Amino acid sequence: MVVNCIYLFLLVKYGPVKTRPRKWTEEKLTDAVASSKSIREVLGKLDLIPAGGNYAQMHRYISEYGLSTGHFNGQGW
Repeated sequence: MVVNCIYLFLLVKYGPVKTRPRKWTEEKLTDAVASSKSIREVLGKLDLIPAGGNYAQMHRYISEYGLSTGHFNGQGW
């Protein structure tokens, strides 16, 4: 309840959270995952910086879209 009140207060005071548009589409992500051997390689193919937040987001989207990563060997080099 307290969290909802805080969220509502911040929403009223500052407005909705503004997110940046993605640099990639679902089709580009699907192609990048299919032709890569690691998350790092996927990030590179999508012109994303290989930083912690991008790794976490990419894992989330790959899972959300149900893409197979069974062919990843964890080494993009």
